[in-house]
Amino acid sequence: MHNNDVVRVHTVVLIGAQIATLAVGCSSGSSAPKAAPQEPPPATALAAQVPAAMAPDAGVADAPTQPEMTCDEGHKLELARPPEPTWFCARPDGTRDGAFVTRVPDGQPEITGGYKDGQLDGPWQRHAPNGTIVESGQYAAGQKTGHWKNFSPAGALLGEYELKAGTGTEKRWLPDGTLYFERRLRAGVLHGPEKRFASDGTQIVNATWFAGRLDGKHETGSKPTLRIEETLAGGTRTGERQIWQFWQLVLDENYDKHGKRDGEYVIWRSKKVARVHGQYAHGKRDGLWTWNDRDNNKEREGSYVEGKRDGVWTEWADNKVTFTGTYAQGKPNGDFVYFDRNQNELGRFNIKDGTGTMLTYWPNKKVASRQHMFQGAADGVYQELTPRGKVVVEGHFRADTKHGAWKEMTAEGVPTLEQGWKRGRLDGEVKKYVDGKVVTEAAYKDGKAHGKYVEYRDGKPALTGQFADDKRTGTWTQYAPDGRVLSTATYKDGVLDGPWKQLVDGAVLEGTMTAGRRTGTWTRTDKAGAVRETAYPPAT
Repeated sequence: MHNNDVVRVHTVVLIGAQIATLAVGCSSGSSAPKAAPQEPPPATALAAQVPAAMAPDAGVADAPTQPEMTCDEGHKLELARPPEPTWFCARPDGTRDGAFVTRVPDGQPEITGGYKDGQLDGPWQRHAPNGTIVESGQYAAGQKTGHWKNFSPAGALLGEYELKAGTGTEKRWLPDGTLYFERRLRAGVLHGPEKRFASDGTQIVNATWFAGRLDGKHETGSKPTLRIEETLAGGTRTGERQIWQFWQLVLDENYDKHGKRDGEYVIWRSKKVARVHGQYAHGKRDGLWTWNDRDNNKEREGSYVEGKRDGVWTEWADNKVTFTGTYAQGKPNGDFVYFDRNQNELGRFNIKDGTGTMLTYWPNKKVASRQHMFQGAADGVYQELTPRGKVVVEGHFRADTKHGAWKEMTAEGVPTLEQGWKRGRLDGEVKKYVDGKVVTEAAYKDGKAHGKYVEYRDGKPALTGQFADDKRTGTWTQYAPDGRVLSTATYKDGVLDGPWKQLVDGAVLEGTMTAGRRTGTWTRTDKAGAVRETAYPPAT
């Protein structure tokens, strides 16, 4: 046992022990109703964005044992903040200076080396899980320099290369000796060609860098699986870009010098059939756009002007018109008509200059969705209905964003979700229901969880806590089905920080968390009253 771990066993009497932790967020309500037919209403209401509470494990990692390292006089050994598992020597001001070791969860060293004035400096080694050195070299003033070697987990030399002050060709090999990558560096920054290879020797990356930015032809992957071919200039995508999958071209697009889509755009179903075909003009859809089914029959067609729908839009199913509508500069303007696949009219309505009520219809001619529009934007009541006319989603829009109360329910009127929205962001109470009973209750402010959070089990609290600015804060408590407190955990800015108590297999575990790590003296008291104490180092 390390000399910083102190364990004492004695007998104590427990009186009214209160113990606590945080449970994983449970229940989700019934699934939301399906979206109404494609065009033109907006999609169905978003699901509640209640954050899932994350549970600190009862078995939080034991205090990390300090490695056998010697620091210079006036320096001290410190442990980096989570999640970096590194011990290092530091000056009184915290600057890393001296030896360091990064360790895997079982405590074995993964990387060893040193710092000087806060920069990597001196011999550097990377280890396999069995302890074998698999990479070794030297750093100077934060840059790789000198002779570098790669080894297999069995210790066989795989390859070696030279760098000078971070300049040269860096390489890495797979355990079987296959070259994994080679890339040019200049003063530690990618500059020049880069190549990467699969285990069978197939090249899967071909790139060129200039001062740390991709510049020139960039190819990744392989056509038998997934491959992207593109060109970049100073890190900005430009010219033609293609994506291949299973030897099939699936996307063909073009970019202007500013990295915006410009020119022909095609998503392919097969070599001869395009799923989508249209054009962009400097980042905005422009001109005629067409969507096709697998038999190359039109599914939808319409035109854009500067990214906005303009003119007649039509939808088909099996070569039969199912929808027609007219737009002017992005606003619905004119007659909108829906048909079934037998060309029977399901319903029609008229919108003038973007103001009116947009509708969709079920095959029995009942309204499937209803959205009030004002000057081309969703504004007012939105509803989704069943074929029998029962409202299952109801909410409000303002200027194309959700605003006000939103509700989802079953066809029988049993609630499944309640939300408050303000200018497109959750704001106010959010409740999820199962079988009409609240299972999750949260509060939001300007799109972030802020305020109380409760999960219920059979109508009783199972987990309680609070959020501040989307982060867990204060005391979180978990309850047993009979209402007994099982555990408590304290948070600060979303990180465990403060008192902790928990019942573990009948024993009481109690201590303090600081910045997500155990600190100070922790006790574990069993059913018989025997107490085991463990001392943890202070947080750095």
